[in-house]
Formats: sequence, structure tokens, C-alpha cells
Amino acid sequence: DDIAAKLSNCGSLEAFRKITTTTGERSLQSMFDCFDTFLPLVVGNLNLIERLAYKFFLTQVEQNVVYTEVRYSPQLLDKG
Repeated sequence: DDIAAKLSNCGSLEAFRKITTTTGERSLQSMFDCFDTFLPLVVGNLNLIERLAYKFFLTQVEQNVVYTEVRYSPQLLDKG
């Protein structure tokens, strides 16, 4: 599996961040590539989804953001 190979080659948190963020290159394809790597780690893991949502909330608070919209696709997060 290509995703398993990508993850096994991550020897550090920085390496993982590099394959799951679009910092630098800003294209629709680079965003899709990150989702292809990240999404399988989250799908069906409701505790992780909740933790990630809470962490996002805390980050927004730290940055003094008073309004934000988070978009997601429940059908993609379900193991279904």
C-alpha cells in the first residue's frame, strides 16, 4: 500500500507533517494528496476525530479567531 509506505518512511513528526500539510505548494492537487495520506488514518476513529476537532478549536482560540467554519464530509469519515 502506497500510504503504508509513505508512513513507514516517516522517521519524525516533521517528516509526517511534510506529507500531511500543504505548506509551500498551494494547489488543489497538493491538498488532495495530503487528504489521500491523512484520511485513512482518521476514518472510523471517532475518538481521534473528536480530539482533532478539539485541537483545531484550541488553535483557533490561541490565534484569537472569533468565527470559523469547519467543513467535513461525514460519509468520508464513516467506515461504512
